[in-house]
Amino acid sequence: MEIRTLLASRRVCKKWKSLIETQVLKERAILEGFTRGLTNEDKMNVEWTTWYLMLSPNSLFNRNLVKNPCGQDKFNSWEILNNGGNGWKVETPPFGLSQEAQPLPDDTIPSYWTKITKDSKKATSSTNTESCFVTSYGRCSKQQWIDLGKRKTMLDVIERLNPAIVYSEWFCRRFDCGGRYDLRVALLNEAKKLLAYHIHHTDIGENFKWQKVENKFENYPSGVRYILFIHEGVDSQFWQGHYGPKMTRATVFLIPPGQSYSIRTDGNLPIQSGKSIKLLKQRFSNWGAWRRIRGARDEI
Repeated sequence: MEIRTLLASRRVCKKWKSLIETQVLKERAILEGFTRGLTNEDKMNVEWTTWYLMLSPNSLFNRNLVKNPCGQDKFNSWEILNNGGNGWKVETPPFGLSQEAQPLPDDTIPSYWTKITKDSKKATSSTNTESCFVTSYGRCSKQQWIDLGKRKTMLDVIERLNPAIVYSEWFCRRFDCGGRYDLRVALLNEAKKLLAYHIHHTDIGENFKWQKVENKFENYPSGVRYILFIHEGVDSQFWQGHYGPKMTRATVFLIPPGQSYSIRTDGNLPIQSGKSIKLLKQRFSNWGAWRRIRGARDEI
């Protein structure tokens, strides 16, 4: 049976529900090769929703939820909020970097379960390493909405299991001009009401290497439907052109139930977090749509 039909069959009777949840989903996941790496003890303790997540083609786990994370598709999937100076630009490949900034470090999304295929042993990068977004001498900011609720079954699983939500991005300065970089990530409910947020900001000084900002949401309030990812940059010299910070590999992914992910601590940016709508309103104008960020970079 197709996986959605199989799940619907759980409603036939209690025996069918028990059989599908305790045996059928598990056996199918094993037969299709998704359980490689799991011990027999792990297989005994995994609940039925995990087997479903392995089998579902619409699973939100094990993949980057940010579309067009490096600019390989220009600005598709992004909404530009501020296009200051000479505006946003995509560089392919990134240029104007010092030698110590190259190459961009390898970075992949952890694969917690992988179907056995001919290519399953090949490591694949989560993003295109040859492109990046570049900012200018006026504030450049853009955002992307991630909708977790396109499939009700998946949204119900997220609501019940409360998986950790990990996000990250790489950023860098040019060899001849510093700048300011900001990243804001927020969790919102179906009405787009704020539930939790993280803010990172830094003045990029003498560090010429690619830097990675990374963190995760855990034990967040119930009802999460959207993730809002906003990044911003501006150069420190007010030079004509595109001398502001570069950013690439924007990433958001969910940690499968029963798994863990350690956030790196070396060189990571400090974080300001909270759940207060009032506090965030003080920093952002036009809260209803998050259309513009007026003075937030200077206040925070």
